[in-house]
Amino acid sequence: MKTKIDNTERLLEIKDEIKELVNEAMSLLPRDGMTRSRAEAYWQPHILMALDKDHGYLGGSMETLQDAIDEMENGDEDEDDDNPEDGCRHGDEEDGGE
Repeated sequence: MKTKIDNTERLLEIKDEIKELVNEAMSLLPRDGMTRSRAEAYWQPHILMALDKDHGYLGGSMETLQDAIDEMENGDEDEDDDNPEDGCRHGDEEDGGE
């Protein structure tokens, strides 16, 4: 059985692998042209900003993979707060939970 430490270490590895794969994908695109421009404007930043805050873009994700890893490492994860049916945490609704 994997421990919480094993899981967080694997998540860190996955995060780094995703970054490497995004870089590899970008290296396979033509240097000039619309394909690369669209990649740089859309899918590349979306992927990188979802991983962590270590990027050069304005803005970012409300919750990154690194945030989830940090919560697991710090013991902030409270399984009772999660609603498995809708994937949302209770109390995060802006309208007061209605």
